[in-house]
Amino acid sequence: MRAAAGPVTRTGHGTPPCTGAGAGTGARTSLIVAAILLTLLALALPSVAQAPGQPAAPFTLPSLDGPPVSLRDLRGRPVVLVFWAFWCDTWKEVHAGLTDLDRDRRHLAFDMATISIDCQWTDQLLPLVSRREVPYRTLTDPGGRVSRAWAVKAVPTVCVIDATGILQARWEGYPGTSKLRDCLRRLAPSGRE
Repeated sequence: MRAAAGPVTRTGHGTPPCTGAGAGTGARTSLIVAAILLTLLALALPSVAQAPGQPAAPFTLPSLDGPPVSLRDLRGRPVVLVFWAFWCDTWKEVHAGLTDLDRDRRHLAFDMATISIDCQWTDQLLPLVSRREVPYRTLTDPGGRVSRAWAVKAVPTVCVIDATGILQARWEGYPGTSKLRDCLRRLAPSGRE
């Protein structure tokens, strides 16, 4: 008498049954592969969106430090918009750069917001937000809808939007405070540089 080693799956046409821990996993593997491919396809579809010169895709997102914020709320001045993730330590460099850039906010007349694509890690920034050490709005993107609409493929992704809502610049990776400052100077109203 043979001891059962695992599920038995018939392979068809007189071939011996497949036994063991891996039996029956072909269908599961196919389903997993199909799910991964569909997810990748869904992520790839919106990748044509948000190129410089195009209107910035609208959004309304929850904020860590107040009511939900929409892009429409920020219209009327240039906006530095940063998609980031707290599991990626670059957020610390970006935070330091945005804090430095904040010193120019009064004379360059711009706004800043960050969008966390990994909402479960925002507790790393909450102590700074509660002590008012964050000079920008901190938004979260539960479900990743906005990140997909903006075709975010890497973090950080940094965007500069002009006062009329047109995307003027976009970088994958933090471009540095001086490059952001130069971009904002070009967008500043006459006499405010």
